[in-house]
Amino acid sequence: MALELKYLNRKWTHSFEEDTENEMVYRPEGFGFGKARGRTQLELKENGNVIDTQIGRDDVPDAVIGTWKLEADQLIIDLSDGSRQVFPVKEVTPEKLVLKKL
Repeated sequence: MALELKYLNRKWTHSFEEDTENEMVYRPEGFGFGKARGRTQLELKENGNVIDTQIGRDDVPDAVIGTWKLEADQLIIDLSDGSRQVFPVKEVTPEKLVLKKL
């Protein structure tokens, strides 16, 4: 599968309503989400930097910076807290990012 890197470089918000047992779905900024207490976000910048925003204490967003790269259709995220996340990319379009759960 040939992935279009230009579609990865944006802020993606987790659309947990669309998740399946094996996949996580993200939508771009501006998507019409339903109400939720909070949503995680991945901002994949062109320069290889990433901002991973999780829901923190008291529902306040908690952002961790790091770097990202794509290797053999796998999104690899190394965060400044020392953690590494690896997600096979199933689909990426201007409207949708689908990552496989490991």
